[in-house]
Amino acid sequence: MSEERNCENYRYFKAHYCEYGGRYIKMARGHCINSKLSYSSSSSRVEKNVACDMWEPYELQVLEEKEKIENVLRKMQKSLSQIQQILEQENRD
Repeated sequence: MSEERNCENYRYFKAHYCEYGGRYIKMARGHCINSKLSYSSSSSRVEKNVACDMWEPYELQVLEEKEKIENVLRKMQKSLSQIQQILEQENRD
């Protein structure tokens, strides 16, 4: 996990991207989405790239997102299996 504590490797930091030539390019800017921080406090820290007392590693956000995606895929797989069963049953009838 990242050792350096700054906004860019903070769990709640969302980088800004711009579209260029059909691709998204990460910019050197972003914002904090931690709801426990006021907008002015988080904006000031992000501009200075200074970690706050609530700093947690970015990797935690990545793991959470991966879990969410895996859960959605499991639900989709279950739904598709049910649809497949219905279609197979209709074909037999």
